[in-house]
Amino acid sequence: MPPKPKLNVQSFPRPPHLEKVPRNVLVKYQNQTIAETKDAYWALETHHPPTYYLPQTSFAIPLHKSTHSSFCEWKGRATYWNIALPGTAEIVQNKAWSYESPTKGFEPIKGFLSLYANAPWECYVDGEKVEPQEGDFYGGFESFMQHGTTPVSFDQDASQSTEINIPAKQRTRVSGIHATTP
Repeated sequence: MPPKPKLNVQSFPRPPHLEKVPRNVLVKYQNQTIAETKDAYWALETHHPPTYYLPQTSFAIPLHKSTHSSFCEWKGRATYWNIALPGTAEIVQNKAWSYESPTKGFEPIKGFLSLYANAPWECYVDGEKVEPQEGDFYGGFESFMQHGTTPVSFDQDASQSTEINIPAKQRTRVSGIHATTP
């Protein structure tokens, strides 16, 4: 079986595009599932790998709001969360965030959390372990990514795929992209 083609992050739009995706997003800590869903959103933004947002109900561990916050020019004020790791007394601080009052266009992710892939857990998308985006500010999942200039699709078999619906007003910024999800 040939390797999966990769998305081109340079073709992603600005402002970001938010879309519900049917991918299986799994987060594990020491082989124990701490979150899993097929009900996630991803945000696609120029030069950044996708950031996944999972419903709070997909987390099987305690989540506690932090006093830390930040501001995204597109999504608004972020609330951070502390996560109690299963089987330990360890609390991982500020490695998950949500938008309690997201800006226009991002309302669907209210009540959803994203998390950094560089925390003590491992993140998987459709069974593939992801690598964290470099740095400690953005939470992109480096999975299915390429940073070259040739836009390609996730899946060569379009009959088993769903096309990403990028709004017409943003298509000029992403000319040539044909990204699909299985």
